[in-house]
Amino acid sequence: MPDIKMLNQIGEFLTVYGGWGVSIFLSIFIMYLFKYFGKKLRQKDAEIKERDMWWKGEREKINATFEKHREENLNVIERFTRSIASIGNKMGMCRDESRDTCQVLQRLLDAISGGIIKLKKHTQAEIDSITQFFNNGNGKDDS
Repeated sequence: MPDIKMLNQIGEFLTVYGGWGVSIFLSIFIMYLFKYFGKKLRQKDAEIKERDMWWKGEREKINATFEKHREENLNVIERFTRSIASIGNKMGMCRDESRDTCQVLQRLLDAISGGIIKLKKHTQAEIDSITQFFNNGNGKDDS
């Protein structure tokens, strides 16, 4: 319940000062709003900074995990390609002994090796595009 004595004093003040009194009350109210909204703005800025820091940390974790998997995949593909190339070289040594069989197997290994190299290039291009996507900050939620 409002204080009657205070309301009477406010009424007398407004009666004596008229429009100037109203202006003073409005000025005080506007100053209160500026203070209140300034505090809310600082609070929202702090929340946005906190969210941005969290997202930056998460993005770094994702990039680190992705880079680790990328390196593992490239190492496996590289070892497999070397193994196929080694088998191809050994097949070349035995060519004199069984020419027809070696030629057929050599073609098969060349086709497999070519497919693996194409797969490696394609995989590398996809991995690079995803890495670029995260490094450019495109995965960031800007809302």
